[in-house]
Amino acid sequence: MRYWLPENLKDILAVINKDIEEETDIQKYYAYLVKMIILIGFTLGDRIGETRALRFIDINQESLYITIKYSINYNPKDKNYLSTTKTEESEDKIFITEKLVSEILKYREFLENIMDFPVKDETPILFNFKTKRPYSDVRLRKLFNYYIEKANVPKIRMYDLRHTVATTLMSENYDMYVIQNKLRHKSIKTTIDKYGHITINKRKEVAKITDKYI
Repeated sequence: MRYWLPENLKDILAVINKDIEEETDIQKYYAYLVKMIILIGFTLGDRIGETRALRFIDINQESLYITIKYSINYNPKDKNYLSTTKTEESEDKIFITEKLVSEILKYREFLENIMDFPVKDETPILFNFKTKRPYSDVRLRKLFNYYIEKANVPKIRMYDLRHTVATTLMSENYDMYVIQNKLRHKSIKTTIDKYGHITINKRKEVAKITDKYI
């Protein structure tokens, strides 16, 4: 199992934020895409297919939650690029912080005012305005890996942000039922089978949590 330690998360976000401040508009855009993947994946603990299907309208700014309604449709020939979530438990409201809402809104403002993209409430957050479809897994993975190399952090998959959430919660001494609820596993057995082997020493290595590094 691969996951990031808190300092890895801090390092890659520092590199991304530097590009957002200093690079050309198109590089800022790519940096923003990866930042959204990381912030959403780490904060929500959702599956990457669900992250790719999230729309701006799924964010409730007043009550501070995101509704997971869809996953990405992996059939590129299907005109409908949204599909149902993996399980009934996956379709849920996940409470979020004002910080995450603020980051997503800043990203939307960048898309509208700097990139001049026609963003609508129903637009997926990770949307390719040229193809008029969400970005492919291949393209997002390439951008994600680019920033992994640039920040010189351990190579993980986008999906491993989910493992990073779990190990971070364990380091903060949250029990398996809390982690099950966060990851929306159907059974506690799934959570224990995946993360029960994480040792106390490894938990101590990742002993800090979300907003400390975002």
